Amino acid sequence: PGGLTTGLSRGVGALEINQGDSKSGRLARADVAAICVACLDFPGAFDTTFECYETNTAKPVEAVGLSNILKRTDGTEFR
Repeated sequence: PGGLTTGLSRGVGALEINQGDSKSGRLARADVAAICVACLDFPGAFDTTFECYETNTAKPVEAVGLSNILKRTDGTEFR
């Protein structure tokens, strides 16, 4: 669970990956793409789920409401 941003890739050093739906955070679409491509060459990623987000945005899932997950970071509203 989390929100996608349109920002630049933060790179592996700024990301946290875990399993279990315990945290939520934001992640750049560019980082999602890089992670997906990297998983293609890693057999251990087959049939595996995990959560990824920028470390400085992580919060416990219980503390994040749906409205926060869907909140835009550019100051505009969803329509």
